[in-house]
Amino acid sequence: MAPWSGRSTCSRGALALALAAQLAIGQAFVARVACADDASIDAKREQMAADLRARADAAMDGGSFADAVVSYRASYEMSRNPALLYNIASAYERLGDYPRALSYLEQFSHVAPADLKARVPRLDDLIASVRAKLARVVVRCNVPGARVLVRGTWLGSTPTSAALVTMPGPARVEVVADGYRPFVREVSLAPGRETRVNATLVSSAAFDVPPPAPESAAHHGGGITSQWWFWTGLGVLAAGGAAIAVVALGNQSRAPSGDIAPGRVSAPLVTW
Repeated sequence: MAPWSGRSTCSRGALALALAAQLAIGQAFVARVACADDASIDAKREQMAADLRARADAAMDGGSFADAVVSYRASYEMSRNPALLYNIASAYERLGDYPRALSYLEQFSHVAPADLKARVPRLDDLIASVRAKLARVVVRCNVPGARVLVRGTWLGSTPTSAALVTMPGPARVEVVADGYRPFVREVSLAPGRETRVNATLVSSAAFDVPPPAPESAAHHGGGITSQWWFWTGLGVLAAGGAAIAVVALGNQSRAPSGDIAPGRVSAPLVTW
């Protein structure tokens, strides 16, 4: 099949709902074949996987890339056909979701047999071109098991075995762990480059120091109005006309998810 040039307008929320719907279909399939004899279960599963793959191919042809992701993934769960990993990556690439596209391309490269990979021209170049569109984040932290979030999305836990990949552009990197104050840093992530973040988490207990107990007025021979510095201070304020400035802190807007338009990588769907 030739490369697609259409652009999907499906949001990530809609894609998540579609995946949930497809899971329900899969559960219904399991319930339907539960009473069948063992000899027919494999045939039914194979047929349903083929139907889902055909549905996904049609969705790709029609530019419905989110629907294609749903059906390809459901078909792969039933058949474990490694060729579908490549098609899932192709659908994600056309959605502009380069991190997931890279993940599935790398899975395909790892598990597909040599003869299957040979049918994808310049696979290594394709993987490199997708990787070049992404930014890499390396987080070092003094607390193991801390959660690393980029733009509010959990990408891994410390210590990370490899760089975390995400879309380039302005981003908030957060490192959080139970019992520690969160670490937050605003960074600018460049495509094809690595950004290092050194996060030092401080125990929350260090900030839980109780305030000193107030001293009784009787101990000082009267309340605050009996102190000479209280009245002297009032006189200074009255004479000088003190002004109080109030600083309003605005809500910080979320960083954009990146500035790369989808569909930049020409990864043609392969007919298996």
